[in-house]
Amino acid sequence: MTRAPLLLALLFACRSPQDAPRPCGDCQSGSAAPGYPALALRTYKVPDGQEKLVERLLDGTTSYPVSTVSAQGQQTQFVNPRPHFTGNGYFVLGAPEAIHEGVRQLLDELAKHPAPPAQPSIDASYWLVLGWPGKTAPLPERLGEIAPALKTLDNLGAMRFELLERVELVALDGQTAHATGQNVELEQTASRDGAVFQLRVKVNANGEIRGKIETTVTVKPGQFAVFGQSGFIPVGAALVEPKPTLFYVIRAQTAS
Repeated sequence: MTRAPLLLALLFACRSPQDAPRPCGDCQSGSAAPGYPALALRTYKVPDGQEKLVERLLDGTTSYPVSTVSAQGQQTQFVNPRPHFTGNGYFVLGAPEAIHEGVRQLLDELAKHPAPPAQPSIDASYWLVLGWPGKTAPLPERLGEIAPALKTLDNLGAMRFELLERVELVALDGQTAHATGQNVELEQTASRDGAVFQLRVKVNANGEIRGKIETTVTVKPGQFAVFGQSGFIPVGAALVEPKPTLFYVIRAQTAS
């Protein structure tokens, strides 16, 4: 597979325009100056699931000479053939026949090795929740979906919970993603490891409540992870007022 770009260049270098077969009915050929290869326009079908790979392999891997005329007279320039993808599994390429032969061999080789199934995206949700000490209050409706996670905090004493921010990130397996909300900046790299998700996260609360965590957490799909930081004083609050705890609640699952 890694020899494919070299294959295109070597085929062109080893063959002359006289060696190339005549264009067939699925292409158009243009006349060329003496000593320069004739161009043919051909349409190719991409092996299933490998359009991005083909596009990457053909991008700038080879070139062919053309004749140009300027104030300095006739000159030779080298052109990189650029495939034009149609978006429905085909691409069109204008190039000398020697390059077309390399493209055909490349596609034949790729067709022998089916593309691996695409990795599903990972949907990670983050809740920043303030827990105020004091008499327990009814849980706000916006926190209903994480009620099981907040229930595990009962051993910390009675608290009144308030949602500071909710952020959701959907990213490919292993991809780093960023999000900025009204009160938080978030960076995440999520990956699947067997039956669990591993999340490397940096969370920076930068609104009225300021806090920061940087950690790696492993969770099962749909499972909650909870972290807490205490001792925050919101802007405008008196020093004698009760200080809330800032909780970070995290859940990851396969994106639907």
